[in-house]
Amino acid sequence: MARSIRLKMLYALVLLSFSYSLLLNIFPLLYEIIANDRNPLSVQLWHKTHLVDPVSTLVANVRSDELHTALTQFIKDTSAQFTDMPMQAIAVVDENARLLAQAGNFQFIASDLGAQLPISSRDDLSDALTGHFNNGIESVSANTYLVIKASNHSQFRGAILVQQSWPAKSFPLTAAVLLEPEQAKTLAQQVLLLTLFLTPAGALLIFLISARLRHRLYQLAGTINAWSTGDFSARINIDGVDEIEGSFQALNHMAQQLENRLAMERELSVLSEREQLASELHDTVKQQLFSNNLLLAGCKQLLPQPAIEGPSAQISELLGEVIQQNQLAFSQVSQLVENRLPTSSAPCYLSFAEQVQQWQSRTGVKVEYKSAITVEQLSVPIQQLLQQVLREALQNVFKHSKASRVRVSLFQQADLLNLTIHDNGLGADDKAEQGQGLQLLHQRMQQNGGALTFTARQPQHEYPGVQIQVCLKL
Repeated sequence: MARSIRLKMLYALVLLSFSYSLLLNIFPLLYEIIANDRNPLSVQLWHKTHLVDPVSTLVANVRSDELHTALTQFIKDTSAQFTDMPMQAIAVVDENARLLAQAGNFQFIASDLGAQLPISSRDDLSDALTGHFNNGIESVSANTYLVIKASNHSQFRGAILVQQSWPAKSFPLTAAVLLEPEQAKTLAQQVLLLTLFLTPAGALLIFLISARLRHRLYQLAGTINAWSTGDFSARINIDGVDEIEGSFQALNHMAQQLENRLAMERELSVLSEREQLASELHDTVKQQLFSNNLLLAGCKQLLPQPAIEGPSAQISELLGEVIQQNQLAFSQVSQLVENRLPTSSAPCYLSFAEQVQQWQSRTGVKVEYKSAITVEQLSVPIQQLLQQVLREALQNVFKHSKASRVRVSLFQQADLLNLTIHDNGLGADDKAEQGQGLQLLHQRMQQNGGALTFTARQPQHEYPGVQIQVCLKL
């Protein structure tokens, strides 16, 4: 099960909150119960414990003719126990507000008691009998109060009225009002022990969690520092399963992707250099060697035939050797060009449309580009083949055709992909051999199950010049 860092912090927070609640709430509450005469909780608890419960028990268990005597004795006993809050009178009424018994200086008549009370106390009596909340305390004179409390005893339901005195800010005076002295002492000890235990425990848990978190953050900072220097092989150590470790895994994945991208960029850079070198060899050295072959062959034809001996024979022999060496150099350069052509599976980042636009801007030849598919959605090998065909065809158009317009069409029929390049240039000789660039592409097409077709001219076509068409199976 995942050990959530959020859950750990929540545990610690609960422990600390509970500890501080004991310190900040329970002790002040006990103080308020002891020292504050306006504290509702202290008043309610005192009257329930020392008035309502014992008087309700008297009413339920004492005969009605003996109830006055029992209430009188209750007043004496309670006043003796709590000397700072003596009772002067007490009365008991039923659910219909009829007087059942009274003692002390009350002088109610045996009828509806509500009409005999001060107006401010009538609502207190009504709330007590109907179950509505009311503290039921009204001031009669300085430090003297009329208290009306509801009784929900199983054998007596009604209300209890008492006239009682207590000095301001001294209700009740001792903890014995709510608890016996030993009980109060035990409660205070338990609260103190819990606070002393839980506060250090919560602090220790927070310390342990923060120490581990700090260690993980230091490790994260070290790894990020390595990444900032370009070392994306550095990884954050994963030794857990919480949310932070999940974030670390995401960062490691990001670093892996960046490392792969940099490796790909380096590979593309090497491939680009190889391709540029091959293109330069093809366009310069190879073409020069080819021209030299033609010139040397022409020189050899100018010699008298047959040249058996003498200077002509020597010149002919030397020319033959030079032609042979030149052809060997031509063959070696051709092989070097072929080997330098890229064969990697790295993707090409310039789209077809971008390559066409760049070539048009560089050469000034208008290009009509039509495509019903996106090349970048195809597999990388197919992308590379199509890119090479496009480059070679456009290069030939610029060098040989003297065209002013070119059409590039790319479309798909079922599982066949077709690329066609037309130009409106001069065309080519039907018997002329294709250049080495197209020959190499033709070989690569065959190796990949495709075909490259070269048409020298199309007199009746809108683009009467050369047509190069590629057909590949997807």
